[in-house]
Amino acid sequence: METMKQIDAGIPQIQKKKKEITEMRSKSTFDKAVLLGLAFFLFVFSACRGGSEVKSDSGAAPEDSPAAASAAAPKEVPLDKKYDRIVFQKFEYDPQIEVDYPGAVAECEKSALEAVIAKKTFASASGEAAGAKHAGALLVKAKVTNLRIVSTGARMWGGAFAGSSEMSLQMRLIDAASGAVVREKELSTNNNPWAASWTGGSSDRTLPTDLGRMVAEYLGSIQPQGDKIAKSVTVADEKKIAETDAPKKIEAVEEKAKPVQVPPETAPAASQAAKTFVVIKPANVRSEPKTKSKILTTLKKGTKVEYLGKSGNWLNIKLSTGVTGWVSNSLVKEQK
Repeated sequence: METMKQIDAGIPQIQKKKKEITEMRSKSTFDKAVLLGLAFFLFVFSACRGGSEVKSDSGAAPEDSPAAASAAAPKEVPLDKKYDRIVFQKFEYDPQIEVDYPGAVAECEKSALEAVIAKKTFASASGEAAGAKHAGALLVKAKVTNLRIVSTGARMWGGAFAGSSEMSLQMRLIDAASGAVVREKELSTNNNPWAASWTGGSSDRTLPTDLGRMVAEYLGSIQPQGDKIAKSVTVADEKKIAETDAPKKIEAVEEKAKPVQVPPETAPAASQAAKTFVVIKPANVRSEPKTKSKILTTLKKGTKVEYLGKSGNWLNIKLSTGVTGWVSNSLVKEQK
């Protein structure tokens, strides 16, 4: 009987101990679940920070997004000439791209044009119209060279293992007046597959729009600002002169450069050497009496120059700095 009493007295203690052990196990399981949850959250957060990786041709650093690309990438070299108008030609692509991803190329082109208009870097921006003339404009000719967009279904079932979406294009910028290619550029972008999985594939679907905005960012970065570059201001006027050769790409040369002297057709007499001419329109001073020759400097309206001689429709002049060159006679007049 005494033994039974001792057993009955010990049962509550055993039950209490068993309860404490159960509670400790539950707490341990909960702690493990919390730690696993935190680890998963940190992993997903790191993946989402991947963003979009952007690639370009040699000499250009990667850009992360259309909105913040310029912060990390080296500054692009501006074009030699500032353009008021920019015209987008229809983007080219392999027909299979349109079969696999209908409307993606058109969306990229639309995004680029809308972003350029919104940035107001150019006074006028438009798509190319059939039969329209684009003299003085910068033409954008682009070709989509690669496109892969992970479908919503593939992203849903495969997640990050479905891979990343990517798109790239080659762009040529053409001076409409001369037909010369003034710049070539390759732009591409791809997304982080883990981030795409976390957002349900939204970064897959917006890839064409993102690349279009990148195009606009690049075009804005190479457009000269203000009046820092005053080149080709009189190409249109010089075209009025009877020249058979079309003007080529113009490069500015400092006044300190030594010009190549071309003997004038008629040597000036002593009285002619004393003649002074005044520039009536901004004028390019060239090394030779033809529009395709090198530009030595550009003269402002009202600048006075000394007359040295003449060759056809060109005048050989001397500046106050001592530099000599040739200028169209339609851009100056003799000072009485």
